[in-house]
Amino acid sequence: MSIDFESLTLTDIIRLQNQLSNNLAQRFEKRLAIIFNDIVGSTAYFQRYGDQAGRQLHQRHLDLLAANLEGSDGRMVDTAGDGALIAFTRIEDATEFSIRLHRALWRMHRSALSEHRWQTRTCIHWGPTLTDGTTVAGDTVNLCAKLASTVRAEGIMLTSQAVSELPKHYLPACHSLESVHLLGLPDTFEIFQLHWRDPREIPRYLVVLETGQQIAIPDKPVISCGRFFDQTSVDSNDIVLALPDSLLSKRISRWHFELRSEADQLFLRAVSDKPTMVNGVNLRKGEQAVIEIGARVQLSGIMTLTFEPEPVQLASQDQTLPHHQSL
Repeated sequence: MSIDFESLTLTDIIRLQNQLSNNLAQRFEKRLAIIFNDIVGSTAYFQRYGDQAGRQLHQRHLDLLAANLEGSDGRMVDTAGDGALIAFTRIEDATEFSIRLHRALWRMHRSALSEHRWQTRTCIHWGPTLTDGTTVAGDTVNLCAKLASTVRAEGIMLTSQAVSELPKHYLPACHSLESVHLLGLPDTFEIFQLHWRDPREIPRYLVVLETGQQIAIPDKPVISCGRFFDQTSVDSNDIVLALPDSLLSKRISRWHFELRSEADQLFLRAVSDKPTMVNGVNLRKGEQAVIEIGARVQLSGIMTLTFEPEPVQLASQDQTLPHHQSL
C-alpha cells in the first residue's frame, strides 16, 4: 500500500508516526544483555609491530571471542576496528561469557612474552533494544559502547541495570565504582566492577623464606609493606617485614614497596631506592611488576618473599600470622 505523503495533514503524519512506533516496539523491541569488548592499546601495538602483526592481533581477539561463545546463546552482532558487540538473551550468560573470556586470555599470557601480551576490557549493559534477529540497535547499544571506553584494562564493568538483573550469587563479586559522566550526556551512570579471577589463582599469602613467616595479604586496594610498625601511627605498614637480626632488618626500607590490587591482578610497586627484585628483575623506585602465585621477591639482598594462594606446610611450628604482625 502506497501513501501519498503530500496529501497528509500534520495530524495525519503524527498519527502515522505513533502507529509506526507502536508497531516497531511490538515487533522488534526486546530486552537484551549487551556486551562491548575491545583490545586495549591496539593503536600503539600497530605502530610498534606494524600492520601485519596488528591484523593478526585482531584475528586472535576475534578467535578468542568465538571460542568462548561456543555453547552459549550469545552471538557476535558486529565487529569494528578492535572492538566487538555481542548480544545475549540472559544477563547471567553474558556475565559467564565475560568471565570465561578474561580468564582464558589471562591463562594464555602466562606463557607469552611480555611484549606480545595484550589486554581487553568489557562493558555489560542490560536494556531494551530493537532487533530483527540479526541487527541489534538502540540506546542500550550506544550507551554500552560509550561506557566501554571508561573501563580500565582487563576490567569487566557492569551498569546498574545489568547488576539489578543478575542472580543473587553474583552480587558479592560486584563492587561499586565512582559514577561515570559521559561527554554530551546530562546524567551520570552508576557502574560496578566484576571480580573475575579464579580465587585459587590469586596470591593470598606472603611467605618470608628466611624465617618461615606467613602473612595473610589484607583485602585492600593499596597495601604498604616495609620495616616501619607503630600501632599508634596511621603511617604504619599494613605488612611489616623484619628479620630476627635487627641490624640486617635496617637494610629493609621503612616503606619498601606497595601491593596494589587492580582489575583482579596483584601488582608490586617499588617505593624505595633500596633494591627490590621481582623474579630476577630489578625494579627502580616507582616501577611495578605483576605478582602471580609463586612470584619471588628479594629485598636488599637479605630477605626473600614468595606469594602463595594459601598457607604452605611448614617444617617447623605454624607461623601463619595476621598481616600486621612480624617475627
